[in-house]
Amino acid sequence: MSEDKELTYSDAIQKAGSSMFRFPLISVKGIPLMNHIANNFDAVSAFCPDPSDILIATYPKAGTTWTQEIVDLLLHNGDAEACRRAPTPVRSPFLEICSPPPIPSGLLEKMAPPRIIKTHLPIQLVPTGFWEKKCKTIYVARNAKDNTVKHERDPRWPTPPLCTKAGLSNPFSSRATFELPFP
Repeated sequence: MSEDKELTYSDAIQKAGSSMFRFPLISVKGIPLMNHIANNFDAVSAFCPDPSDILIATYPKAGTTWTQEIVDLLLHNGDAEACRRAPTPVRSPFLEICSPPPIPSGLLEKMAPPRIIKTHLPIQLVPTGFWEKKCKTIYVARNAKDNTVKHERDPRWPTPPLCTKAGLSNPFSSRATFELPFP
């Protein structure tokens, strides 16, 4: 595969796990985002939520999947069978990321409210409709050092080596020369 050819999302994820590929970054309102998110940000920011929608906002690897499963169980009165109706990315899709492609997938628009919508976007990039319509929002935070170790151990997340005694004592010092995306 030529380095000049733009990768599909699936190809990029596979390549990232095996060769430490980094997505090109594009600034959106001063926030560096991976190019496949930034290039489709107009569609993301135009999303119109329903007042009954639930937004789960997390930093990557901070408990997103656990939270969406708990919320889905609560919405279905603890009925685990009802929560097995579809894979997690279908039951609770990302606002800005689509797995599998294309981006945006149109999946959210096809779902009936209340929808469980997850995002890794910082608050200033979340579509204003969520605040205007007073959607319920769940924010999940995780200790930054714990989150750094979680990223380091996940082969899909190409990051500089931090899991050393020196790296953990000051986990962000070795990243100072890197421009990292949000998420």
